[in-house]
Amino acid sequence: MFKKLIVLLGLAMMSCSSDNNKEVKTFLVNSFKVPCEGVAPMSCYQIKEFAEVSEWRNFYNQIDGFNYEPGFLYTIEVEVETLPENEVPADGSSLKYTLVSVVEQIIDSRLSVNDIWVLETMNGELLPDVFSKRPYIEIQVSRNQCLGSDGCNNFTSKLEQLDEKVIRFGPFAGTKMACANGDLSFQFVENLSQANGYVVDQGLLTLFKDKQELLTLRKTD
Repeated sequence: MFKKLIVLLGLAMMSCSSDNNKEVKTFLVNSFKVPCEGVAPMSCYQIKEFAEVSEWRNFYNQIDGFNYEPGFLYTIEVEVETLPENEVPADGSSLKYTLVSVVEQIIDSRLSVNDIWVLETMNGELLPDVFSKRPYIEIQVSRNQCLGSDGCNNFTSKLEQLDEKVIRFGPFAGTKMACANGDLSFQFVENLSQANGYVVDQGLLTLFKDKQELLTLRKTD
């Protein structure tokens, strides 16, 4: 890990090539593209510059030579060339990006939760067969959001945090119909709001508050 950090720091310090209109930068590239608006609707990479403390930002250019596969987090070294005015394409960028090397390519474990999950147990107990529609949650990692049903009312929320072990949902907003099984519906959403950890194993998503099991949910197609 220390050697890898030294390599990345070295790459980050390579600011200029022998040509003054070129420089080398190190980008972190997210594991999925997002809808964005350029000259027309398109899909954009999300990037961070190495050692940049910030949110992911949309990247509207192409990177020549970069064979991107969704589902992987990348660290790449890129040559950035400032084009002469007479070479800038119409409605295009004055910057040209060319891949120098792929420093790292790793599977993004966060995408294991990107699916529709139907409730099986709550607080360690099997869900009673009292719902006309079983509670579920659909987690959309690329949009940092989720939606679902508590068995009666529909809801939406934001993904406030998601990494290899931690998950946190934002405030839940939903419809407010009177429900025959209101206590169980309320408890389902309350457990979601308290979750701060997760494990995905063999198609089962388990949500925890610290080490306390709150919910298990089964992946569905």
